[in-house]
Amino acid sequence: LWKNIDYDLDEKEIAEAIATLNVIDVKSKKFYGEFVLQKVYHDFLRRISIVDESNSSEIILYNLGKFSQVINDFETIYYTTIPANKLSSFCNFLKYTADGYYPEGHIANTYIRPDAVNIMTVHQSKGLEFTAVFIPQMNHNNFPSAKMGGKSIWHVIEKDWIPNADRFAGGVEEERKLFYVAITRAKKFLFLTRSPGNAREKKVSEFMVEAKESPYMLGFDEKMVYTGD
Repeated sequence: LWKNIDYDLDEKEIAEAIATLNVIDVKSKKFYGEFVLQKVYHDFLRRISIVDESNSSEIILYNLGKFSQVINDFETIYYTTIPANKLSSFCNFLKYTADGYYPEGHIANTYIRPDAVNIMTVHQSKGLEFTAVFIPQMNHNNFPSAKMGGKSIWHVIEKDWIPNADRFAGGVEEERKLFYVAITRAKKFLFLTRSPGNAREKKVSEFMVEAKESPYMLGFDEKMVYTGD
């Protein structure tokens, strides 16, 4: 297969690289990090000396990069797969999941993820967009968070010493900006959820109360039957 690509590869290097794959004893590896497909893939490319040295190699490198993205997606989603089952699971991923999600690199050199849930902080979501976004725990004293008691940094450092010290103070307005970042990550569906917590977080978040004033926001109706349609 490697001999058929339009790239000047050394047959001896290919044989040696394949030989290194054949001696990997997967069954002896017990922990997730002991068998990383991405590392195996990069080591193989290094052994067969594929480098970016000409325009003719651009399409090949795009596709190799695309395959690296496929491996990354698999190992991110199925990171708990035990080493003994990882290769067969990856082959099934290629056959049943990856097909159709990843165009050839030279056709669309974009990063495409399969359907999966991305769990992240609001800060981590900056600059990203998703079809559906869920913001949980919309409770008072959680988002916005409760003020911390006790001494703060301003008990040690005078505010007068720091130019524009208010920008480090935080507060509700800063968290409101974060809330705006969170809700604007949604391209189509936005879900704000909460559940009665302890006495300290029992009340609904003021941000959720404000959001309910939007004509586009619908409340949950227990009498309504919700389906995937």
